Amino acid sequence: MSVKAIKAEVPDAVMIHVEAGEYYATRSQEKWLQADVEFRNERRFIIYDLISGRINLNHPLTEWLQTQGMSRKTLYWFQEHAIELDVVGVDFYPHCEAWLEWENGEIVQYRDHGNSITKAFEATRDSALVKQMVDLPLSLSGLLHQYYDRYGCPVILTETDYSGLDEHKSLYLEYSIQEIKRLRTEGVPVIGYTWWPAIDHLNWNNALKERGTIHPVGLWKLKPQIDGNLKRVETESVEVFRKLITQSDSSVGDVAMVYKQF
Repeated sequence: MSVKAIKAEVPDAVMIHVEAGEYYATRSQEKWLQADVEFRNERRFIIYDLISGRINLNHPLTEWLQTQGMSRKTLYWFQEHAIELDVVGVDFYPHCEAWLEWENGEIVQYRDHGNSITKAFEATRDSALVKQMVDLPLSLSGLLHQYYDRYGCPVILTETDYSGLDEHKSLYLEYSIQEIKRLRTEGVPVIGYTWWPAIDHLNWNNALKERGTIHPVGLWKLKPQIDGNLKRVETESVEVFRKLITQSDSSVGDVAMVYKQF
């Protein structure tokens, strides 16, 4: 309804939608766990599928939605009020893809891939080789490709970052930019990139439930001072980011070449 109201006033407005990107995989031979992985990978698209009117009675998640309380009338409402997706935004962090395993009577999720990615990239400086060296469920480029394949519209990496050592942060920055360039080379219209945030988060890693905790994900880190203030200090990632911007065509590819089809 918001999209239609905005476009009624500004017909050429381009709407960028944002949703967390996820991917699950398992090496287990348990059929029920493989089915659970398949369900999770379908469910991650549910918001975009709903607002674009893709969920009908034949959709694999229709029955599940109804068990969660969604009426058939509501399902029809989304089909009748479907919108066209202009740009699909995907938030992706190293923990957004997970291996699911059945261990000691419970599902265990392995999500901490960031350190392995940065170590592999430091050794190779080639994001294509990282996937061969690290046991990743999918990879950043693989996930964005899936969203493009499903919706056929331009994609934006609306959030990414790395929580850890400054030198690892700059490595992940370069790795993620290479992944975008790879996608553009393959013809996938990734038209934007956001490192989130520019400055370290405060209290974000504990869901704002505590005060005074610094989440070290910014290009500028926050350093507590004796007077209680927080000083902004450049990490080496700032200079890396500057170079990537000034050399954008070589670092991330020419967006015009992949976007012109739209």
